[in-house]
Amino acid sequence: MLIINDDDFTARCFDYKSGSDRYPDTDQLELMSLMIFKHFPHIRRVTSGLLFMLKGTVRRHSVDVADAEKLWWKYRERVARIAASHENAVWNPTQNGLCRKYCPVNSCPFNGNH
Repeated sequence: MLIINDDDFTARCFDYKSGSDRYPDTDQLELMSLMIFKHFPHIRRVTSGLLFMLKGTVRRHSVDVADAEKLWWKYRERVARIAASHENAVWNPTQNGLCRKYCPVNSCPFNGNH
C-alpha cells in the first residue's frame, strides 16, 4: 500500500506479511523508499512498515531523501557481486536459516537433505 501526501512531501508505504515477525528484513522497506524517491522526486521522507498480519505487529522504518544516495550504494555493491557471480559462473554457498529446510541445491554443503 502506498499513500502519497503532496502537501507535506511525504509518503507512507506498507507491506502486509503473513509470516513470522521474528527476523524482519527492512531492506525491502529501504528499496521501496528509494523507488518512491525516484518515481516521486518531490517526496522528502518515506515512512514505511512491515505489517505482520498473523502476529498483529508492525516493524516501522523511515528514510529521508538526504540518505538516499548512501543507501543506493549499499544495493549497487550487492548487484555488482551478483553480476560478477553470474559473469564468472561462480556461486559460493552462503549459509542462512533457510538452508536445511528449503534449499533445493542438494550439492550445497549447507543443505540438510544429504
